[in-house]
Amino acid sequence: ATSASRGGDEIWGSAVTLEGRSAGESPVDALLAALAEGRLADEPLPDGVDLEKLADRAMNQLDFRHAREGANRAREFEALKEARRITLDEQYRRRVEAIRNRINTATTRGRGEKSIDLFRSQLRRAQERHERLIAELESQPAPEIGLQALAACVLHVVGEEAA
Repeated sequence: ATSASRGGDEIWGSAVTLEGRSAGESPVDALLAALAEGRLADEPLPDGVDLEKLADRAMNQLDFRHAREGANRAREFEALKEARRITLDEQYRRRVEAIRNRINTATTRGRGEKSIDLFRSQLRRAQERHERLIAELESQPAPEIGLQALAACVLHVVGEEAA
C-alpha cells in the first residue's frame, strides 16, 4: 500500500486456501518473515490449482482492506482537521478579545483615535490571518492510500518441526 502510513509505504498481504477461503494473516506473516530471513525455496506449482481464481480472491481481500483503511484514514483526517479548526477559532477568539480589551482601555483612558485605529488595524489583520489559516486548512487534500500489486505466489507452509 503506497502512502499507507505517515512514514511511507507498507507491504500488505492476503492469503487464501486452495479452496479460496481466507487463510488469515499467519501465512502472510510467515511469508514476510521467510523472505526477510532468506528462507524461501522454489518448488513446482501444484497441479489442478486455479491460480487466477485464487489470486482474484486474495486481491478482493486486499481491496476490502484498502477500502477499510481508506475510510479509517479519512475519519482520522477529518477529526484532526476539526481539532485544528477548533484550535484556530479559539486562538482567534482570544486574540480578538485581547485587542478589544486594549481598545476599551485606550478609550477609557482617553487615548486618541490614532492609537485606537492601530488596534482596529490589529483586529483586521487578526481576522485576515484567521481566514487565511482556515482557508489553508480547508484546502488540504485528504490523504489517499494507493494499492499496488507486487507479487502473487503459491506457498506451501511447513511447520517448525517439519522444517
